[in-house]
Amino acid sequence: MNDETEIGSAGATDRRGYSGRSSGKPSPLPSRAAFLKNRNWELVTSLNRGAGASSGAQHGVNSETQGATAQEWEARQTRLLTLDETLEFLRCCHHRVPLLLCLALLLPGCATHPVVSRPPGYQLVWSDDFQGHALDTNKWGYWLTGHRRNAINTPDAVSVGHGRVTLTTYTAAGKHYTGMISSEGKFEPVHGYWEARIRYADAPGMWSAFWLQSPTMGRPIGDTATAGIEVDICEHRVVDNQGTNLAPVVQHTLHWDGYGRDHKSKGHLTPPMNLDQGFHVYGCEVTAAGYRFFVDGQLTWTVNEAVSNAKEFVILSSEVEDHAWSGHIPPGGYGDLPHSQTQMTVDYVRYYSRE
Repeated sequence: MNDETEIGSAGATDRRGYSGRSSGKPSPLPSRAAFLKNRNWELVTSLNRGAGASSGAQHGVNSETQGATAQEWEARQTRLLTLDETLEFLRCCHHRVPLLLCLALLLPGCATHPVVSRPPGYQLVWSDDFQGHALDTNKWGYWLTGHRRNAINTPDAVSVGHGRVTLTTYTAAGKHYTGMISSEGKFEPVHGYWEARIRYADAPGMWSAFWLQSPTMGRPIGDTATAGIEVDICEHRVVDNQGTNLAPVVQHTLHWDGYGRDHKSKGHLTPPMNLDQGFHVYGCEVTAAGYRFFVDGQLTWTVNEAVSNAKEFVILSSEVEDHAWSGHIPPGGYGDLPHSQTQMTVDYVRYYSRE
């Protein structure tokens, strides 16, 4: 959960605070804020039942008070609220209407993106929610730094803040830069279920991905169970080399038998799922029988080829390559680091193993 709640159009600058008279009782909102931060919606709902009942009795929740709250909301909807400001607004409103009505106004995405359940029979073993302001180098390393394709991979392109990690693709002095991080040498399980919550804001000439890689891929050729493979859980690009719009979809792909003349691959494009809009949850179950891919809890592809029984590490990456499968680099590049909007933002990465 981010420390900001986006409301209305981007770029609004009005940052006035909210205030409201106290009912004389301690506000339950600080504890609610903790539950919001931890995404414990069942407890939030439980608290709201009591607050909503007492609100109706004490303050007469009716169409008039609800209308006043709606007017207050409309007057402030084109702005960006910090978490503290959001809580202050809720303090003002919670004695007028139940908390969940306020949440419906402030967090519309919550209603359309329910919590996604992992496949049954798994338990959480490894995760990163990207707290703090630096990459956790016990879990991640900067991967393949230096020149790659038409860009330079640099740690400068990787930033952590507000409970997220962001990979920014940018241009400076005529050169393009981007970043990759991986768990190579730090965490390399065999089978299990991987999941990440990601927002893609890609641009032509580049793509971003959440994927797995075996350190022994292609060794030996013809034996994926021993050698392992590359599993692209999701690759996102806005166009292909023909200019076809691919922004609403992602591609799942398997690569095996190395990257030379013996290379083989098989891929699948999801149907349009508005995957260029907001955060979505991407998952892949890797077993001795094959692979199952998920988007927002929906099974999108099942494949039983190229089964791997080898170790696989996880990678988050953005790459740049002109005149390739993601189209052409814009003539002016992607903007400098402080201003580039070409970003892959990851809220969390989690790995589950069989219980």
